Amino acid sequence: MQTNGNHSIEFNDAVIKESKSVKYLGMILDNTLSWNEHAEYIIAKSTKQLNILKFLRGTWWGGHPKVLKQSYLSLIRSSLEYGLFLTHIKNSNLRSKIQKIKNQAIRLALGYRRSTPINVMHSESKIPHFNDRIRYLSDNFILKLIAHDTPLKQKIENLSITIANNDRLNIKNNFPIIRSYNEIKSLVQNKIQRHLHPIPYDYTYEAIVEQPDINVTSGLHIKKSANPPQEFEKIFNDTIITQYTIFTDASKMKNQEYTGLAMFIPSNNQAYQFKIHTEASIFTAEGLAIFLSLNNIINSNFKRAYIFTDSLSILSALKDYTPNKSRNTSHIILDIKTLLNKCSQENIKVTLIWIPAHVNIKYNETVDSLAKNAIKDGTNTIYLLPFSDFGDKIKQKLILNTQQLITDQGTYKGTHYFDHYYKDNEAKPWFTKINLPREHITTINRIRSNHYNLSASLFRKNIIQSPTCECGYESENIDHILWDCPRFSNQRYSLIINKLNHYHSKKKKNTPKDTTSLLKNPNEKPARIITEYLKRCNLQI
Repeated sequence: MQTNGNHSIEFNDAVIKESKSVKYLGMILDNTLSWNEHAEYIIAKSTKQLNILKFLRGTWWGGHPKVLKQSYLSLIRSSLEYGLFLTHIKNSNLRSKIQKIKNQAIRLALGYRRSTPINVMHSESKIPHFNDRIRYLSDNFILKLIAHDTPLKQKIENLSITIANNDRLNIKNNFPIIRSYNEIKSLVQNKIQRHLHPIPYDYTYEAIVEQPDINVTSGLHIKKSANPPQEFEKIFNDTIITQYTIFTDASKMKNQEYTGLAMFIPSNNQAYQFKIHTEASIFTAEGLAIFLSLNNIINSNFKRAYIFTDSLSILSALKDYTPNKSRNTSHIILDIKTLLNKCSQENIKVTLIWIPAHVNIKYNETVDSLAKNAIKDGTNTIYLLPFSDFGDKIKQKLILNTQQLITDQGTYKGTHYFDHYYKDNEAKPWFTKINLPREHITTINRIRSNHYNLSASLFRKNIIQSPTCECGYESENIDHILWDCPRFSNQRYSLIINKLNHYHSKKKKNTPKDTTSLLKNPNEKPARIITEYLKRCNLQI
């Protein structure tokens, strides 16, 4: 039946009316697929959550920026991002509002002024740009999809083929999931291990429950000893002389085409070197070295063998593996357990021994050198990688994309910060590991951004009429306040001159007379001297 131009269905005397939208699994689907209603929903929800962040801080008091940043990531960003990589919000104003909520959260957490350029806030907070983050989520989703060979993968493949021939709706550019599919498919081609079932179900029950013989205690004892090489000889010399032992290691270097791994057998001075795809994590490479060692033991017909490794993470994963708690474990762990189970069935006793790295243990240093050389000289080995090994490459792309964006913008906004302070090799904000008051961190953030509450900065943003200082100097900027302003001569002598000179004299350096030099490394003592000075001057800038 039809009522007032709207369709409805009558069923058992109940009328089911047409709805223009429906909420399903936390997302609002509308009949035009504009996603505008969903955008309005997450904006309203995130705005309420933003009020919690406001309640937890003022500019100079309240939660530590590190804590507030984490609150934003856990509470607000998770709501903003949910499912967005599957959508394309048509209304550009709504897309802009979502981005503004994120920017406001960073500003609140780190204490920036409203005029602070967004690229500076992204750089100091180490929070990726919103669009790059959505792309990252899309890439991760597709990566898992390809690894698990689900029916949805084939549907996206079909859509990708269709729009390659005719994309009049510009789906490829509007929906990140299509672009991600094409790029990730190319990245993992012939390199990724695919699973039709959850990983444990591809292995036998006996392999899953196999309990490996692992010795970590001796390695810890060696590490704590005054002379690790001597202690190693004392504990294991007889074993190496009389038993079949294999030392394993792996090596991964930036900008190399492969990841290297190696095995060394002291009893016959035999070395084996292999290389695998560069995307392989060091975890996978270390595990593969153990896997190949087990194959070697089985084929050598020895009934007692020892494998030495400096990878505590591999041994911990083997020891602690349970199907219900280790659902994301790499298949290399279960491949190793399968061979260990085969050894058990053939009455071969294998012990896996952890030894510390880089403490001059002879055979470990030998295999370490072999693994490094294997990156170029090793035998190319085909081993399909777990999807998690490609995660680092996707994460690195996220970081590089944001870095490229903010540095490009840094040529015309936030130039003071990018000329003097920006570093592209820092993964975490400068204040992550310091336990200092919010007022100190906020002050340093504002000075480094060059957006603070002094006349020169306020005048530059048309907030006040003149940049002059109360003392009559033409520009009240931070350098003038620190080094020259006669209003604060007493505070300057006791703090800036005495303490800074004392600090730099101990380091046999001259005290810089500009703020940018002092704040290039904001974790050092000069930054604390500056904020203490401003506090004595009753200046909250």
